[in-house]
Amino acid sequence: MADNFDLSTVFKAVTEALQENQSGLDAADEYNGNHGTHMVETFNLIQKAVKSKSDGSASDQLAFASQQLRANTTSGSAKLYAEGLEDAAKQFQ
Repeated sequence: MADNFDLSTVFKAVTEALQENQSGLDAADEYNGNHGTHMVETFNLIQKAVKSKSDGSASDQLAFASQQLRANTTSGSAKLYAEGLEDAAKQFQ
């Protein structure tokens, strides 16, 4: 059942919600004011990664998204998301 789940649509909706709230999220970041921007970039990359593997299982899609975050981002929060995606991939196996 999990393999029929459309992860791309889910992550697209999350990315759109983050984009709509990006300026507020940036404003709430008192340290450097860019957390919302990084979240949008991170979830956009996740969405593209799972979409590119849409013919694979949910586990494969999440694992690939984790790999893409690790390879293409430098923010600390993106690395945490990568760990979470990796854990989720294992749960879907």
